[in-house]
Amino acid sequence: MQEWFGFARNHYDRIGHFAQGFIPALIIREVLIRTSPLRSGKWLTTIVISMCLAISAAYELFEFGYAYNSGGSSNDFLGSQGDIWDAQWDMTFALIGATASMLILPPIHDRFLKKKGIIVREQ
Repeated sequence: MQEWFGFARNHYDRIGHFAQGFIPALIIREVLIRTSPLRSGKWLTTIVISMCLAISAAYELFEFGYAYNSGGSSNDFLGSQGDIWDAQWDMTFALIGATASMLILPPIHDRFLKKKGIIVREQ
């Protein structure tokens, strides 16, 4: 990414955290539709995005715990590249990914579920 876009730092981590929001959002959405009274709509979208943020925050807390307990070797694992806002950026990109997923995919997902006979009525 540095070579392709001329970035000062490697932003591959940002793409990974975008995917950390985008991909689980659809999985969480389907699990909730299949196992809860929630159906397609605003509440489902809000809960899905919140769960993706919770997963991202848990991962950042794991990174913090590792950094705190490992001392100086944590930079190799974390990939923060000296960015003091790395955890906040990571969670922001997970939020962007989850939101993008919930803006783009639900109509396609609902059509697929309806073909399978699963109720996806609007709330």
